Amino acid sequence: FITFGAMCYVHELAQSNLPRSHAFRGSKEYTGQQVAYQLGLQMNDVRGGINNSTVRRFLMPVAECEYTLNSLLDELSRDIWPQSGPARRQCRCTGTALNVALGMLEATFAQ
Repeated sequence: FITFGAMCYVHELAQSNLPRSHAFRGSKEYTGQQVAYQLGLQMNDVRGGINNSTVRRFLMPVAECEYTLNSLLDELSRDIWPQSGPARRQCRCTGTALNVALGMLEATFAQ
């Protein structure tokens, strides 16, 4: 689950007592390798794949993570980063969010 404002956050969907998220700076471009490294999605299987339990922290069927997803949606709030001026709009890092999502998919699914 990815949320963004001035920063891009990748939330872990796996059940845990303490929810975890990974932050990416919105003003920086990330390669697929950098995203995979920060999220711990490196190739560690002998056959050249990624451990399935590692992938399931971020990608899983909605039926299995519905509670976690609903709690994340309930806790969403306005961006805490201030605007640059009185008449300026909020900072958004849509490009970074898409770049991070693409990096996750590249690392997860071999081409």
